[in-house]
Amino acid sequence: MTTQTNNIDPVEQELRNILPLEFMISLPTPPYTSDMNIVEKLKVTQKALKRSIELHERITSLVNAYYLGKLFDESEEISEKFRRKNKAKRHYAIMAEHVFDIFEPDPLQIYQTLTLNVQQVKKFKKSKILRLRSIVETNVQISFAGAQDLGEEIVTLENDHTTA
Repeated sequence: MTTQTNNIDPVEQELRNILPLEFMISLPTPPYTSDMNIVEKLKVTQKALKRSIELHERITSLVNAYYLGKLFDESEEISEKFRRKNKAKRHYAIMAEHVFDIFEPDPLQIYQTLTLNVQQVKKFKKSKILRLRSIVETNVQISFAGAQDLGEEIVTLENDHTTA
C-alpha cells in the first residue's frame, strides 16, 4: 500500500486561514523609545528578542523580531542597512529580516498565527518568505475589500432609509 504525501505547506496553510479581525488591535509599543539613538534601539530590541525566545514567548518573539527587522529597514541607504544588521548577532538579524519581510504588509497578522515561530522563520529560504509575504498581502486585500463592501452596504441602507 502506498502512502500519499501531503503537499500542503503547514505554514502557508496557517497564513491562508487568517481571517480579518472583528475588533481593533494594535501592536504593542516597541521595546525602544523614540528618543534613543539607533545603536541603543538595536541593542534594546535584540535583548528583548533574546529574552522572549528564552521565555518561549512565541508571539512576543515574532513581534520583537518584526521590530528589529523594521529598524534594519528604516534606513534609505543600503550601506546603512548593512551596518545596522552587523550590529546584531547574525542569527537574530536573519530572524528579524525574515519576519519583517513576511509581515511588513500587516504585522497584526502575527497575532493570528498558531504555530509559526522565529526559529522556523530563520530557516526559511527567500522563495518561501516571498510566498508567505504574498499570502499576507492577499489577506490584506481581502480584508480591505470586505471593509469596502460593508461600507457600501451601509451607505446603501442609509440612502434607502432617507428616501423612504
